Amino acid sequence: MSLEREALLYDLLSFGSLLPAQVETRARWIGSIIDRVIEDPSTTGLLLGGSLSRRQADEWSDCDLFCLVKDDARTKRDEYLERLAKSEHVRLTFPQPSYPWFGELLTAVFDDDHAFSVDIGFIEHTDAQDFFWEPTGIVLDDLTGVIRRSIESRKTTSDQNPFGPKLPITTLNLLALKVRKSLTRGCLWNATEYVQQSRRSLFAMLRAQLPNDSYVGAPDRYVEQKLSSRDLERLSQTCPAYSEKEIGIAMNQILSWALEMTQVSRFDCTPTLAAELTKINQWFENEYR
Repeated sequence: MSLEREALLYDLLSFGSLLPAQVETRARWIGSIIDRVIEDPSTTGLLLGGSLSRRQADEWSDCDLFCLVKDDARTKRDEYLERLAKSEHVRLTFPQPSYPWFGELLTAVFDDDHAFSVDIGFIEHTDAQDFFWEPTGIVLDDLTGVIRRSIESRKTTSDQNPFGPKLPITTLNLLALKVRKSLTRGCLWNATEYVQQSRRSLFAMLRAQLPNDSYVGAPDRYVEQKLSSRDLERLSQTCPAYSEKEIGIAMNQILSWALEMTQVSRFDCTPTLAAELTKINQWFENEYR
């Protein structure tokens, strides 16, 4: 590991509550993996992301690495599953489901520190421009410059709305009708699924109201960090327990909040649609409040 990279890792890890011995150990483990990835001829880029890059890591934080490769991403992930499993101090490695914001993912867990793991997402070079590279991440390697260009291209300016001028409020209205129908029939599973879809529509509306330093294509977990504490509290109230009353209350919360946001001009909500939303929301209010 180069002295510059070693100093960087020590600096990032020292911001949390780790003991000096933990800082030294984790820096050594992360550095050994970074060296191995960068030295691989198929690697064209590497970004360190997550809480560690933001200097917000604590004892329970993992390390997120995003690796850009020339080869098939899943094949490369499987290769590293075997390679890292043979490494000293690595207790186990296992594949994770493929996430749009992480590529083909694996996790490595270490012998002497079970609270710590390293997640590595492999992204094919052909997908690099469309992939969401964390804007707060630290670029460790970028042979072609594609990671830096992608981050720069996703920055928005004050006159841009990165999520478009029209949002699917019509979809939210239809989902509310499906929730009511499911509850009337006693189908709680269906109702819960429709509420979750409604939450995503609501979240899309929240995204559109973020300050203009947001980024096009940012995954929901990144957007969530930009919400106010009040919005996060309200959002928690839209996640229902598995009961008819709680599902109805959650839907009422979602629709009430959406109606408040329709007052903002960027939302495409006609008077007729607003009246329909108000009417269906009144039904949830009357039935479950």
